[in-house]
Amino acid sequence: MNTIFRFFCLFIFLFMAPYAGANQCADEVSSLLASKFEATKRVTGLTPVRKQCGTYTCWLNSSLTTFEGVSNGRLGRHEHYSFAYITLSNLIERARQLITSGGRSWPITLSANGGSGGVQESWYILNRYGVVHEADLSIPAADLEKIAIAFDKEVRKHEWYVIQDSILDEKLKNIMKSVLEPYGFHLPSVVLDSVTGEKFSPKNYFKNLLDQLNRKLVVFCNKEYFQKNNFSMNAREFVFNGTKKIEPSETVKLTPLSNADIALKLKEKINENTPVSMIMGWTHALDGIYDKSGILRAKSEPGESIVNHGVVVIGYREKHGVIEGFEVQNSWGTDSGVDGFYFIDTESLKKVFIAIDSYEVK
Repeated sequence: MNTIFRFFCLFIFLFMAPYAGANQCADEVSSLLASKFEATKRVTGLTPVRKQCGTYTCWLNSSLTTFEGVSNGRLGRHEHYSFAYITLSNLIERARQLITSGGRSWPITLSANGGSGGVQESWYILNRYGVVHEADLSIPAADLEKIAIAFDKEVRKHEWYVIQDSILDEKLKNIMKSVLEPYGFHLPSVVLDSVTGEKFSPKNYFKNLLDQLNRKLVVFCNKEYFQKNNFSMNAREFVFNGTKKIEPSETVKLTPLSNADIALKLKEKINENTPVSMIMGWTHALDGIYDKSGILRAKSEPGESIVNHGVVVIGYREKHGVIEGFEVQNSWGTDSGVDGFYFIDTESLKKVFIAIDSYEVK
């Protein structure tokens, strides 16, 4: 019996040997993928992977997910905020900007933040409109897109003129409420803190939480990339979307960071249990974004339009003191990458990172 078994094993070995070389590359990728989730360090308190609705709402997702991570990871909370609420607030803000500036750049689409990075505007929206919990407003992505179109049509029916901001805000919110009703949704105004049970104003929650943490929001930008493109380092002059200047929050400033130091900064924040929102090159800069392997690599010759996505950095992998790469959470649902997550090696990240949001001690 043992002799027969030995002959069988020898036959299998000889038969499969010619294919070993062909499968070597696939085996290496599989090995990397298997170790990808064995990160040296990963933040805790993460909320589930979301699916963005409409182009450029990745900025809203990355900002909101990072904000949740700070609340949950550093305070031991279990907050899960409504992506629908920040998206609707984004639409209201876009309409408000167009009306007060006298512009008529319709339609008011979900692409309200522009195509070259809207993360600064996302934080502006969080400051102005605040957050509500997912349990208070949960809207599927498909319905959000329909609501955006309906909101645009309703806003365009009105003859707008320059009016007081508070009155304009109320009018736009009332239009949004009327658009939501046919879908069975309602715009929350007051919610409960899930930890204390106390009522709070969504508008004040962002600032209050940062004050409680003794933190300020700092945007670190890729110094080499900004200098190459003649971008200003002044936060009050530079706006990521390049279309309309929006006064940033007093909690935000823009700080240059060498791409040689980006890995150390990300490691520092992850070790503090703080996820990081990152603006990066994506479609034109990376290979692997549509692969199920979840492995991202910088293209040898990235396209000109490099800035076109926002993700959340949630972990890093280190070996013998060398930071090998980072784990990122995307906003394309769990069908992308590996259940919505990707791994990018450090050298690739240095080539595609544009800016990160970091919560620093005041």
